[in-house]
Amino acid sequence: MCSFVHCIVFNGDTPIRGTDFCLTFGVTVTKLGGGKWWQVVEQEIAGPIGPRPTPNRNFPVAADTPQFIGEYEDIPVDPKGRLIVPASFRRSLPMGVSTFVVARWLDGCLAAFEPQGWTSFIQRLQSQDRGQRQIRQMIRAMAGRATEVKIDGQGRVLIPRKHMEMAEITERATLVGVIDRVEIWNPDRYVGSLGDVNLEEIAEDLDCF
Repeated sequence: MCSFVHCIVFNGDTPIRGTDFCLTFGVTVTKLGGGKWWQVVEQEIAGPIGPRPTPNRNFPVAADTPQFIGEYEDIPVDPKGRLIVPASFRRSLPMGVSTFVVARWLDGCLAAFEPQGWTSFIQRLQSQDRGQRQIRQMIRAMAGRATEVKIDGQGRVLIPRKHMEMAEITERATLVGVIDRVEIWNPDRYVGSLGDVNLEEIAEDLDCF
């Protein structure tokens, strides 16, 4: 008897992002349809004992659906434009991913997406009516100025100077997790943006509250 799980396995020393595997006694897993046995290094039960007709995606898996949350203030920015990405944001990246796509964003800040999240955002943007001048301008302003940055061995990313100037970031920055992206702010501008928010008024117009 076996149950279905979502797991991350190793083939030798190489990590492999799992999908749905058949777990036997919680010790080893094998590819559905046969193949080499792999050692389970992380697992999460996705349903009751026995087969199930469709995969269950209701449990959180950072490799599939990264979520960035939290606020980090007073992040130093060195003269080259390097800043440290908080460890919680780095851990939220999908397995094997060590880059962000940084783009000009709304309200005067920068947005850093993990690569797949950036692709999803661009696809949503492209699905709009590109015959509208505003949509063309939005794509041009965001995609045209986007750049991919790599996290170095010290957990830092190098933000290009032109991006820092767009967001008016100099010696310090505030980083904020906004579920699908990390926003990079000038600290004073970020504090000012919070002062403009009335949560009660916004909640009254939303169906989720």
